Amino acid sequence: MEGGRKKEEENSMFETSHVLGSLLASSPLLAQAWQQCKLADGGGSSFAAARYGDTVCVAFSGVHAALSVAEGGDAEVFGAVPIDGGAARGMFATLAGGEGEEVLVQALALHVFVALYNTPEFQMLLEDTKNKTVIFTGHSIGGSIASLAALHLLCSSSCSSFPSSTTSLLCITFGSPLLGNQALSRAILRERWCGNFCHVVAQHDIMPRLLFCPLNSISPHLVANLQLQQFAMRHPQFAMPTLQLSDEEKAELHKFISMHTGAAAMEQKFSAVAQDRNPYRPFGSYALCSMEGAVCIDSSVAVQMLYVTFVTAWTADSSIEAQHLCYGDLVVQMPQHLLLKKRILIEKDEATKSNYDAGISLALRASGIGVKGIGAMAACECLKMSKRMGRSPNLNCANLALRLGKITPCRAQIEWYKASCDDDMGYYDSFKLRKSPKKDSKANMNRIKLEYYRNQNHKGKGHYLTHGRERRYKVFDRWWKGKDNVESSNFKRSKFAGLTQDSCFWAKVEEAKEWIEDVRNETDSIKLAQLWKKLNNFESYSKQLVERKDVSIDVLAPHSSYSLWVEEWKDLKLKWCSK
Repeated sequence: MEGGRKKEEENSMFETSHVLGSLLASSPLLAQAWQQCKLADGGGSSFAAARYGDTVCVAFSGVHAALSVAEGGDAEVFGAVPIDGGAARGMFATLAGGEGEEVLVQALALHVFVALYNTPEFQMLLEDTKNKTVIFTGHSIGGSIASLAALHLLCSSSCSSFPSSTTSLLCITFGSPLLGNQALSRAILRERWCGNFCHVVAQHDIMPRLLFCPLNSISPHLVANLQLQQFAMRHPQFAMPTLQLSDEEKAELHKFISMHTGAAAMEQKFSAVAQDRNPYRPFGSYALCSMEGAVCIDSSVAVQMLYVTFVTAWTADSSIEAQHLCYGDLVVQMPQHLLLKKRILIEKDEATKSNYDAGISLALRASGIGVKGIGAMAACECLKMSKRMGRSPNLNCANLALRLGKITPCRAQIEWYKASCDDDMGYYDSFKLRKSPKKDSKANMNRIKLEYYRNQNHKGKGHYLTHGRERRYKVFDRWWKGKDNVESSNFKRSKFAGLTQDSCFWAKVEEAKEWIEDVRNETDSIKLAQLWKKLNNFESYSKQLVERKDVSIDVLAPHSSYSLWVEEWKDLKLKWCSK
């Protein structure tokens, strides 16, 4: 029965990865971005900018980075470093400010970006992109630099201490190596920036998959050679030897990269802990391209699809350099084949399938895997999993909207209750002391917090803040304080807030009341000093809230718990001073 329900659900869905891929491939966006990449890499400049109406397209070059790698020959440049370390401090504050695993990025790309950021040319570029639609792009290492530039711009726009820089931003990379660790991917997902990044990857390009391998096994000269091919074609006098690899050596290299990409795919599929070989993982959206078309997927299944497409239809006679430089041919040829191929496929056998199954078949063909390829079954499962994962947030949003609709009348009831409570006491104490039972039974306001003290739960379990509050509220509070910290530092209200800004203010008042009782009964000098410190801290904190008018007016009602605490605290201090 469960299987039938699942099949019915699939039949009601549409597979859209090939539709998005077709839309992207048939637009002039990829061709324009690639043209800028050729100009940047071929000219040897740090970046090349062009304007298309109100859109600014900026391509970043990885030539200087590749030259430094070729000269130094040190694989450590591909190591991961903190995104906010050294000279980059403050450039990515939004990403670096989270808790948990530290956000790490590729050392080489970060070093090049920081050096570029401090140039007058780049600062003029940032000024020129204000209030415009911006496309950042780059090929190979240039794509990593473009991603960092985009992340910096997004971080700057999300932080109130920086002016908003752009109307909208899209970063398109071609054959770019992985940039950061899983913490970076989570941070980008948390900020909802995944849609700002599109990583275009050719079916057999080794560069986007190279950093799945152990870092000490990566040849810096291989990376430099691939990056510098565009520059060498534009400047024949620049001596750039081609990679002289035999078919056996190519096969061995392909096998090596496939093995480690496959291992990373298994880790992603089963949510396993990443091994020590490297920290790199994908983020954003991926456009996996072949001469048959393109499919767009998100990072949740990117590693698995990067593996399956790489091992399908590979031959040792293909040039490694050609695969890394094939994006110009792809952006030209994909649109030419799309309409004809889709029409033929639908006329042949897709009409007999459900919409969802037909979409899966089209996606498999567009990615270059094919419906009967060596990885067709694994890719099919990936696409289905991506669809299920993609539906969940939408369904959650819909459920939240329904729940909010049911809560809205309760919120109106709360406002009515607050307005009708005793002005001398305020709504919190009226509810806690059951001053109006009929109104109390109808009010649905912060019920857990209020009933916690009304039912004397704190005497048996401990106070609400440490023993009664659910973890999700604590997590939300940490996030809110982090987002609001800069804005609130210079903001002062002209009148008292409609709702006390600290959601746990009354719980803190209850704790402070108990501390006063403890001071009166405590004889241990050390514990007594600790209690006085807590009381002084709460006094300072509550005064600041009141002065900033970050509390609702009922907090200052003559007989509210807070007002009574203030009087008790004054009396206690006078008595101790007179001793």
